[in-house]
Amino acid sequence: ILEDDPYFFVNLQRKDASGPFEPANMLGTSSYPKSLLSMDVDGRVVRLDSCSKMLAPGFRLGWVCGHKTLLAKWAVLAEVL
Repeated sequence: ILEDDPYFFVNLQRKDASGPFEPANMLGTSSYPKSLLSMDVDGRVVRLDSCSKMLAPGFRLGWVCGHKTLLAKWAVLAEVL
């Protein structure tokens, strides 16, 4: 299962200005649906995140989160392609 959520970190307003940039401290995140990765118990979900929407439209910066065995296979695939 591939979960792509590039707009998750677009909301930069914090409830407490001195608090950390974490989902629990961000306005509006209580209404967000739960991430598929947070509900994954079998290690079958790969989540793609990006902050290129915040920095610059043409700047491509992203990362992958998932189970370590699945990401190890992903790394091997990336070497081949």
